[in-house]
Amino acid sequence: MKFLKKMLSNQAVLYIIVGFLTTVLNIFLFHSFNKLLNESVTNQYNFLYANAAAWVIATLFAFICDKVIVFKSVNFFPVVFLKEMFSFYSLRALSFFVEEFGMYCFVMKFNFDKIFSKILISVVVVILNFLFSKFVIFNKKS
Repeated sequence: MKFLKKMLSNQAVLYIIVGFLTTVLNIFLFHSFNKLLNESVTNQYNFLYANAAAWVIATLFAFICDKVIVFKSVNFFPVVFLKEMFSFYSLRALSFFVEEFGMYCFVMKFNFDKIFSKILISVVVVILNFLFSKFVIFNKKS
């Protein structure tokens, strides 16, 4: 029990757990939106639209979980909250463009499977997002 309590107090472990849940949510939403779009509209770029929609929802989930659970930033004063949210979404937008570009290249240029590409790119994105969150967004010194 002590081991489990200690592990769940470790920031990196919590980030991995939340990151895993966010990634699973993102992939599930991507698959669902992609399937829905392909059933209603035939467009070779549907997977990019599906990825964008999944990103919006998964990013909101990640912000709330990272703020409260991982980085224990419990300051909800509007100025602090909005600053953290703006930083979070701005830097996540940067990693989103890395993800969209990677998805486009893997799917359109290299003909990789969409889900395989999403999983592969997600690894890079999770690492980028942890570094952004740890050192920029929820940095206690800022």
